[in-house]
Amino acid sequence: MMTANLMIDNALIKRICGIARIENSVVLEIGAGTGNLTQEMLARAKFVYAVEKNPDFVSVLRDKFSGRNNIEIIHADALKMDFPKFDNIVSNIPYEISRPVTIKILKHPFRFATTRISDESERVSCNSRSYLIVYQKEFAQKLAAKPGDENYRAISVMAQSVANIEIIEDVPPSAFEPQPKVWSSVVRIEPFSVLSPEYVKFVNLLFSQRNKKLKNTVSGAPEELAGLRPWEIPPSAIKSIFGSTP
Repeated sequence: MMTANLMIDNALIKRICGIARIENSVVLEIGAGTGNLTQEMLARAKFVYAVEKNPDFVSVLRDKFSGRNNIEIIHADALKMDFPKFDNIVSNIPYEISRPVTIKILKHPFRFATTRISDESERVSCNSRSYLIVYQKEFAQKLAAKPGDENYRAISVMAQSVANIEIIEDVPPSAFEPQPKVWSSVVRIEPFSVLSPEYVKFVNLLFSQRNKKLKNTVSGAPEELAGLRPWEIPPSAIKSIFGSTP
C-alpha cells in the first residue's frame, strides 16, 4: 500500500486552488485521499474527477460528497486507468508514483472537457491547459533542473521537451498528516506538446549511458554536441537529435 500524506494546511489548499485558476474547468485530481483538496476545488470548479486507489479513502469520499452533483469519485489505479476528458489537473500525488504518473500525464492527448464556450473569458480559461501538482521536493527539482545541474535527469528532458515547468513554492512537512520526512513543492506544468512513447524510450536509453559522450551513443550526432554528455545537453537539442535520428 502506498503511503498517503494527506494535505491538511487549509491556507495552502486555498492558495493552490487560487493559483490553479480552475473556475469553469473540469479538473482531474489524482490521489484524492480524504478529500481536503477536493472540497475546495468543488467550490470553484465546474466538475471534479477525483481518482483514488485506496478503498478506505474511497468510502470516505463517497460519504463526504454524497450530496454533490459536480463530482465523480473514481476508484482506480491512476497508472492503469484511462483518463476522462479534463481541462486541468490539480493533485497532491503520492510520492511513489511521481515519475510514472507524470510521464502518463504528459503523454495524454489534449482533449478539453469544456466545449461550450459562453464568453471570451471562459474561452481563455479552458484553452490554457495548466496543471498544478504537489510533488516531493527532490522530484520537483528534477523536473525543473537545467543542463549541468546534478538533478538534471531523463525526466527533466522529457518534461521540459513538452511543457513549461515552474516550481511555485516549497511546502514543509507540517502541511501534511502524517508528516513526511521530506519537503514538498508545488509545481506548475503547462504542456505545449504531447510526449510520445518513442521519445520516452529514446531519452531513457540516452540517460542510461549518461556519462558517455554523445558521439559514442548516437550515430550522426551534431558536431557541436558530439563531445557532450546527455546531462550537459538542453531538452530542445535532445528533441532535435531525436527528430533527426533514422
